[in-house]
Amino acid sequence: MPARATIRQPEATDARGKGYGTETARLLLDDAFTALGLHSVYLTVAEYNLAGRRAYERAGFTGTGHRRQAWRMAGRFWDEIIMDCLSDEVSGIRRTRQQSLTPDT
Repeated sequence: MPARATIRQPEATDARGKGYGTETARLLLDDAFTALGLHSVYLTVAEYNLAGRRAYERAGFTGTGHRRQAWRMAGRFWDEIIMDCLSDEVSGIRRTRQQSLTPDT
């Protein structure tokens, strides 16, 4: 079994600001580290997606690098931000079901 994984989460403009992105990322990390026993999870996010980047940071991801002008959107190029999270960097990720159903405010 691999010791790392990549995740991809679509942008949902109608759900912005409700904490769903952060909670989804936390649940993914929980499964990756506890159920699957992975050591590392990484993702990429477009530079222009500030809400997504903040959600991933709140979940425990850290920016580790970028690919310059890797995305084209609205007639211009944007950097792709690379973020990761290691299993030993996240403490207390396991939450009760009720807590996981309550979005961040």
